[in-house]
Amino acid sequence: LREGEAHIEFLFRCFPEVKQGRTVLGTCYLPTVQGSLRPLFLFLLERMFGAFPDFLIVLDKDYWDTCGPRLREVLVYHELLHAAHARDKYDAPKFDKEGRPCWAIRGHDVEEFAETVRRYGAWHEGIERLVEAAAEHGA
Repeated sequence: LREGEAHIEFLFRCFPEVKQGRTVLGTCYLPTVQGSLRPLFLFLLERMFGAFPDFLIVLDKDYWDTCGPRLREVLVYHELLHAAHARDKYDAPKFDKEGRPCWAIRGHDVEEFAETVRRYGAWHEGIERLVEAAAEHGA
């Protein structure tokens, strides 16, 4: 991604998306559709962006309009971190038969409740990395 190989496009979602009682501020997708709508979906994306994107990032328009530049930057950075070069079973970058990168969605490093960390500490490697990163930042 650093070398600009991935084609990334952005869209605003003009209606709220709520999951488990929380508004989703952004989502990074590998833009795919299965079934009979696939050709139409591909056509519309290519028409909208001039080419089929490798990643599609959808942001909540209401949030974007109300937050400042710093929070916008944090949101975009977070969503870009989900865009990744797929890895093979040997943890090497994966490519297709034509030598193009295969893309993947990278999950969060840690998904945990603050109450669990407060009670049990950094019980998982992902939480330990998060605590170390916070300490480096002076938090």
